[in-house]
Amino acid sequence: SSDPPALASRRAGITGAVVLSSVITSSCLLASEIATLQEQLMTSEATVHSLQAAVHQRDKLIRQLQPRAELLQDICRRRPPLAGLLAALAEAERLGPVPASDPGHPPPGGPGPPLANSTGEEADRVHLQPAVFGTTV
Repeated sequence: SSDPPALASRRAGITGAVVLSSVITSSCLLASEIATLQEQLMTSEATVHSLQAAVHQRDKLIRQLQPRAELLQDICRRRPPLAGLLAALAEAERLGPVPASDPGHPPPGGPGPPLANSTGEEADRVHLQPAVFGTTV
């Protein structure tokens, strides 16, 4: 190049200033990007902590509800036999009490004559009335 030394020096100074300006701009952008990333990281960490707290609360609630869930499952397993029992009790209620019978002819299954191997003590006891079905179906 045939530029005079002063011009060459000035061009070198300008080129250096442009490079320095570019470095400063890049470092400012880099600092800005770092600040943005740090803010995003802090926001993400806060979200993670919030979600962890929510998971902890739900786990606690699940532990509290687990015995009730097991009880409800047990009730559901026992429901068909209970429904059958309630239907049988309702039928017994519909039939009503056994009519009074002649004292000389006790009802079947009721108190009868003493058995051969009886000690006789049973005769001294007061005989209870046969059970009458009573339900609140």
